[in-house]
Amino acid sequence: MFLDLSRKDEDASVVLYKSGYYNQAVYMLIQSMEKYIKHMICKKIDISKDFFADKLKDDAHNFDKSIDFLITIIAGDNKIFAESLKMQFKEQLLQRQKFSFIYNAIRYPFLNKQYKSYSFIEMNRRDYEKIADIFGVLKKALRDLEEKKLY
Repeated sequence: MFLDLSRKDEDASVVLYKSGYYNQAVYMLIQSMEKYIKHMICKKIDISKDFFADKLKDDAHNFDKSIDFLITIIAGDNKIFAESLKMQFKEQLLQRQKFSFIYNAIRYPFLNKQYKSYSFIEMNRRDYEKIADIFGVLKKALRDLEEKKLY
């Protein structure tokens, strides 16, 4: 289910991108990334168990928590592997991007108390393309982990 939703969100992001609605396109792309990660999580857990169902619900719309949960599932009790994965995911694959912050910052103005005014982040074509590239690399890395039976 999450994979189908992820694909639809990604398709919607492309339509918005081609129309020049970059903030909305990035928003939908991050939605797609979240759902793709949830798809990968659901391949390894029993979602009928309350703990996992609650965890998926609690981490809704929090990309960073979903990544952390996925890493925990992949690594299991192996703390060294978990730290290695965390570094690879966050530093290399996701290029230190804080998608949970971006997700909110592109949708809502935020108050800058120092200047007593609201600010808003405007995304552009390159921003969308960079995030789309990151998503492509993330999907490939997860497929590679799965093929090597590391996941």
